[in-house]
Amino acid sequence: MLFFSRRPISIQSSAKVLAFDPPAIVRAITFHLLDEGNARTINRESSQTAVDALSRRKSQLIISASLWATMNNVQRLQWLLKQSHIVVTSPSSSRPARLSVGRWRALVTSELIWGRH
Repeated sequence: MLFFSRRPISIQSSAKVLAFDPPAIVRAITFHLLDEGNARTINRESSQTAVDALSRRKSQLIISASLWATMNNVQRLQWLLKQSHIVVTSPSSSRPARLSVGRWRALVTSELIWGRH
């Protein structure tokens, strides 16, 4: 069970599902980008802009806890990016990665995700 909902609610965790509201979506993506070494830093302004855009869309991501548990961290990051339509760009390794909300699907540029795994 995984689906994209447009109703905003706070993060919820139960035995059956995990729900991510806009701030939690951006926090989770930021965590996984940094944890996997795909970015050294994330531009704070772009993160807030992404939260604002997701909030305007009343976005929420929901996934079954059992499916989430089967994923590794790279798969979780890929799922979060795809479902939230967040685009990650990194102009250079010395500058922070930027987050933005795309129209239809997530794109990852440079070698942030796909180039290392």
